[in-house]
Amino acid sequence: MTTTTSLGTSPATRTPSVLRPAGLAVLLSAILTAIMLARDTNNGPAGRVSLVLAIAVLAGTALVFGLVVRPVLRRNSGRASAWTALILGLVTIASLVVFWLALPPVFGVAALTLARDARDRRPFRGETIAAIGAVLAGLATVAAFAITAIS
Repeated sequence: MTTTTSLGTSPATRTPSVLRPAGLAVLLSAILTAIMLARDTNNGPAGRVSLVLAIAVLAGTALVFGLVVRPVLRRNSGRASAWTALILGLVTIASLVVFWLALPPVFGVAALTLARDARDRRPFRGETIAAIGAVLAGLATVAAFAITAIS
């Protein structure tokens, strides 16, 4: 005689990992830093400048992905992801003022991550907000590379 027992548990919801997008953000920032250092080393020895930028990028990535992206993803809300993507897209544009800190890719990748999360949520009615955030983030990130290459 076989008996089956139901545990009555609901399937676990899984929060998407932020490690891959954070790694991509650090990689893009490292490339941006390399371009800056190749074009101009008048601000000091390349080793010291790259160390300062590495600290800024790693701290910025930890703050943005740890204190903004991860909590928003855990909320499982397309609306929260879309609005946060829009805000991060605007922050990406604002960070162009200090492009030499190599932080625009961090904000840009974070915005794109949340815009993608918002798009994948159902039901969702804020596609336009998420799309605007993604476009702003993408254009500002490309602009950071362009500014770095021509300055």
